[in-house]
Amino acid sequence: IKFDKDPYIKNDTTLVGFRSILEALGANVEWDAATKTVTAAKGGTTVRLTIGDKTAYVNGEPAELTQAPEISDNSTMIPIRFISEQLGMTVSWDAGTRLITITSK
Repeated sequence: IKFDKDPYIKNDTTLVGFRSILEALGANVEWDAATKTVTAAKGGTTVRLTIGDKTAYVNGEPAELTQAPEISDNSTMIPIRFISEQLGMTVSWDAGTRLITITSK
């Protein structure tokens, strides 16, 4: 996946640009600038994340994040493992190569 801003690790969580990852996962994406909220929908699952908030909502139910989404250099960055798994993907991490692999189940 080509990102506008390079992914980075913060508090043991990899953050990536929201639009690039969500579109690559096949999700419909919305950004609400007034509330600073990202909404992703795919296959009957809707995930809502708000900048600076460690509580996300999956189909309206709260879920705790290890790292809140944030804005970095005008890019909205979200936790890749959380969003990918919520949209039905499997995520693996190779610490030696620092490679994240996302596969559909």
